[in-house]
Amino acid sequence: MEKGAEGFSTRPRDFVCLLLAAVIAHRISLIVYRLYLSPLAKFPGPKIAAATSWYESFWDLWNAQFPEVVKNMHEKYGPIVRINPRELVIQDADFYSQLYVPGGKRRTHTIMGMRAGLGMSDAIATTSQHELHHMRRKAVEGFFSKQSVTRMESRIHHEARRLDEKLRQLSGNGQVIHLDHAFSCVTGDLAAQFACGESPELIEEFEFNPEWHNSLMGILTMVPYVRNFPWINNVMRLVPVWVLKALNPELAGFRIFHLFSEGRIEAIKREMNDQSKDDENTKSSIFHHILRSDLPEAEKATDRLNREAFALLAAGTITTAGTMTLITYFVLENPNIEKRLRQDLHQVTACYPETVPRWADLEKVPFLTACIKEGLRYVCNSPDEFDESEAE
Repeated sequence: MEKGAEGFSTRPRDFVCLLLAAVIAHRISLIVYRLYLSPLAKFPGPKIAAATSWYESFWDLWNAQFPEVVKNMHEKYGPIVRINPRELVIQDADFYSQLYVPGGKRRTHTIMGMRAGLGMSDAIATTSQHELHHMRRKAVEGFFSKQSVTRMESRIHHEARRLDEKLRQLSGNGQVIHLDHAFSCVTGDLAAQFACGESPELIEEFEFNPEWHNSLMGILTMVPYVRNFPWINNVMRLVPVWVLKALNPELAGFRIFHLFSEGRIEAIKREMNDQSKDDENTKSSIFHHILRSDLPEAEKATDRLNREAFALLAAGTITTAGTMTLITYFVLENPNIEKRLRQDLHQVTACYPETVPRWADLEKVPFLTACIKEGLRYVCNSPDEFDESEAE
């Protein structure tokens, strides 16, 4: 037997055995800590979920139905359950107002979750640190007001008219119309106009641009994978799109949407570099405003704005299109609801198409508001939990 200077074996096999024993000891001690010593150990839930994150990963990757597993946990263990070694899920409407409070009452941080894997780790909506989120949000909060939406009303009217015209052109020819594709084009145009100051005119594409819709679905398909393996996104950035298309079209769609978002930022920066500071014809959008603001230069870095663009365009497109599709389906599936809605809308659409109803007029139609609110209640648009951790 070979011995080192102090009598320890230097054979590779012995070293590997020692390393393996150390790893096993570490894992056992970690499991013991999670089950009995962790601050979360007192909360109910499956012991295997408390011991390892692989329990959650298994259900995520097996059928992407971990939310259903959590629902079953609540039925068995009660309103508070431990779903993994680090997190609790609380099913209690009364607790909502205690957790989500104004910053002046209590500082809170957001848990990163899958957001880093999706490529939007430092976007406004996903910023984890309280003070940094406040600074980023304050710079653009005016764009999310009623007044800002009203200023875009003419653009919304344009999209609504074009959608109506295309649907009328396609009616009666026996062709199947994919409303999810159509709504994805509408919301994609409006989200890009709102965030970047220019619409890609997706609504004009043949058959409502199925490739665009597929790229959006690619994002949702990737959620279970990037939630558990955040490094996947970094790997995909190194792979050409044509290779991804050959391997998996949905993977390619995820990457294509990233490239689309990055292209918007590059175009805005080129445009602003070509304009004089006193040019009165400059566009107004979230990113134009950020680049003209007094935010630190690090906040205007291309990489950060690329991730911001991905978050804004994805959230503004996928969630809105999904909600519109669901509401439309349930209205058309129920003749009584459709009839009632058409009757109530007649009073504000009598002059259409000469005049498109204003938002202020549509708000006064109670049954329309009820349908929208019921759709928002029913649809589940967020692929991740709203994670919070107390900073104080």
